[in-house]
Amino acid sequence: MKNKILILGMVVIFAMYVGYHMFFQEEDKTQPEVMPVKKERTTATDLRIGILKYDSINPILSQNRNVQEIARLVFEPLIQLTEDFQLESALAKEWSKLDDTHYIIKLNNKAKWQDGYSFDADDVIFTVNRIKQTKKKSIYYYNVENIKEIKKVDEYTLKITLKEKEPYFEYNLIFPIMSSKYFDESSFTSASKNKNPVGTGMYYIAEKTDNHIMLKPNVSWWQEKNVKIDTIQINIYRGMDEALEAFKDRNVDLITSSNATIEDYLKDEQYQKAEVINRNYQCLVFNCKDATLKNKQVRQAIANSIDQQAIVKSVFHNKYKESYFPLDFGCYLYHTSNQTNKMSGKEIKKQLKTKLTLQLLVNNDDQEALKVADKIQKQLSKVKVTVKIQAKEKEEYQASIKERNYEMALINKNYAYSPSLYSYFGNGNVSNYQSKEMQQLLRKLENTEEEEEATNIVSQIKVLYDKEVPCVGLYYDTITMLYSNSLRGSVTPTSYNLFYHMEDWYREY
Repeated sequence: MKNKILILGMVVIFAMYVGYHMFFQEEDKTQPEVMPVKKERTTATDLRIGILKYDSINPILSQNRNVQEIARLVFEPLIQLTEDFQLESALAKEWSKLDDTHYIIKLNNKAKWQDGYSFDADDVIFTVNRIKQTKKKSIYYYNVENIKEIKKVDEYTLKITLKEKEPYFEYNLIFPIMSSKYFDESSFTSASKNKNPVGTGMYYIAEKTDNHIMLKPNVSWWQEKNVKIDTIQINIYRGMDEALEAFKDRNVDLITSSNATIEDYLKDEQYQKAEVINRNYQCLVFNCKDATLKNKQVRQAIANSIDQQAIVKSVFHNKYKESYFPLDFGCYLYHTSNQTNKMSGKEIKKQLKTKLTLQLLVNNDDQEALKVADKIQKQLSKVKVTVKIQAKEKEEYQASIKERNYEMALINKNYAYSPSLYSYFGNGNVSNYQSKEMQQLLRKLENTEEEEEATNIVSQIKVLYDKEVPCVGLYYDTITMLYSNSLRGSVTPTSYNLFYHMEDWYREY
């Protein structure tokens, strides 16, 4: 009996326990839901940039790529380039070609120097003359080398006379303009004068020490755009290792490098990146006057046997951009839909007919080119073409290129941003290639002003290029921009201007 009472008591207690929790659980459902606390976002109006091996903030004198990049924030050219490399007005509001060697430039009369003086024709003449006096020490010397005379027509008009005809000469006018009021001829290279030189651009140099440069917004900027970054702190580092450590420690928001393996040093780090096609174009050229290579079917077969993607993957770990035509760096006149399908292995062997042995000239000082040559040698061996690599020292290599003393050669060319293809297919080209049809197309391209027509002509040039194959595009090198996750805005760098659309940038936490 006692056991029954005990069991009954335990059942009652259990029922009360369950009922209690069910009741309060039901009550809990009527209680308001607890919402997670929202974290407030903080907007920062400063930007910290890391650069290396600083020499001079004067872009005419500097040999430093990083300096040239940040100089675009302070100094402006006559003509600048859009993201697809079309000409766009800057300090020149209009320009026109009078004939093959004469140009008229109308200047922007709203621009002012950051010390209050007005910008005018004297500043452009001063800059051109200073660049000419550098004797190739300035990276912009080749932009003005062909200028025979630059003459002031009035305060805001210039006439330029060239030594000889130069296709797309306007693309040369992208060098930064310096103030003739701030400098004079004798002080242009002065260290004290080059501590805080004035420009006409978005920012001005507020402070400079051995370790950093401070930029502030130019409130009198003629473009009248409101920038969101109030302070740009440029930290100068002795080497990339030091800059990467600063980036890891969040002491720098942005760094750039042309080193294809830079990200190997940032494993497990959180950041964003933008890869930009750079200006160095590597291609394989044929000597079209060679007894074997004058046969375009042989050139076609070799071109179709080269796997650009495999080269970029194995030699550059996919960090470079494979290329099939000189204008596929992003030029507005060339579309990737113009790429052609490659022949099959059977078709290539059928076209070659016999085994071949060819020599490939390479610059022995270029370690990347030597690796690429080795890869090409292996690829062509699969279609029974034996490649003998001729690695020559730099001076001997350059002499062989100049004299066209080679069968095939690996060459590295800097593109000049313009759609000009004369150096590849025009008279005196490095491939000894001659074609009346190609010459007609090049002249037609140069003389047309309609973009749609020009795009169509480039397509025709590409079709002819695929048939005649005077050279084989391989790849472009790249610049990698690494930046903080906190950076917002339109981060769309180009090789011409890494800070394209920077007026929209800001940082947010």
